[in-house]
Amino acid sequence: MRYRETTAMLNQLATNMSMADEKDYNKWMGVITKLCNQANKALSKTITSEDRRNVPITGLTLKKKSNPRSQGKERYKSINEKERRRKKR
Repeated sequence: MRYRETTAMLNQLATNMSMADEKDYNKWMGVITKLCNQANKALSKTITSEDRRNVPITGLTLKKKSNPRSQGKERYKSINEKERRRKKR
């Protein structure tokens, strides 16, 4: 959940920064760089590399959609095919 919230905010920031003029862009890139460096230093003290390996990555897998038509052995038949079969009987 934190990852999703953080990326949403950073995507919005990146969008806004891409439309800014060069001076403002460079100013904000400096601020972001400093913030990233501070965050990395703080996290490196509290989180070991072993902890990083054990963090499950969720949200990156795609759920397979269940298709009720493919549950049986036969393929799905359209209404036209069903009607033709009824007429033959």
